[in-house]
Amino acid sequence: MKYRFFHRARTRAPVPVCWDVFTDHVRIGEFTNTQCTILKQGSPDKNGLGCVRRMEVFGWNVDEIVNYWRPNELFGYHIIDSEQVDFHQGIVRFFPTEDGCEWVYDMQNIPGEKALATAEAAGLSYRNMLDGLDGFRGYMADLEAECERRAGKIEVPSAPLSTKTRGF
Repeated sequence: MKYRFFHRARTRAPVPVCWDVFTDHVRIGEFTNTQCTILKQGSPDKNGLGCVRRMEVFGWNVDEIVNYWRPNELFGYHIIDSEQVDFHQGIVRFFPTEDGCEWVYDMQNIPGEKALATAEAAGLSYRNMLDGLDGFRGYMADLEAECERRAGKIEVPSAPLSTKTRGF
């Protein structure tokens, strides 16, 4: 059975900030419960097209390859090695808004027997394990919170001298 997970978020952070949150693979563990290691650098960006990363998800090691890379627009990956999941493809799209960024994460997944057994042992359906706060919902919330945190650090330039001297 194929499962689909879809998440849409709006943040105050501009697209380049959100892009960096999603695609700086090594730093992603600083603000999520997911550790990531780059096994092979991509090209031309180390996190870009062809990058192979190892994610630790639900206590499993999953190797993924970046297969879509359009900076500040589209990021995609699929699993190339996992004993738990037979198929997994994720795509994130980034859209500028008046006050920041909207991003949409769309993932499709076909679990293997080990993934189904893990969910069952936890007393959950695979869908509930995926959607729970310890699963993709929690991961998305962590990414969204990091975008917002970084947006709060964006400095607004002060008014130019010409407006200050005219009394505006």
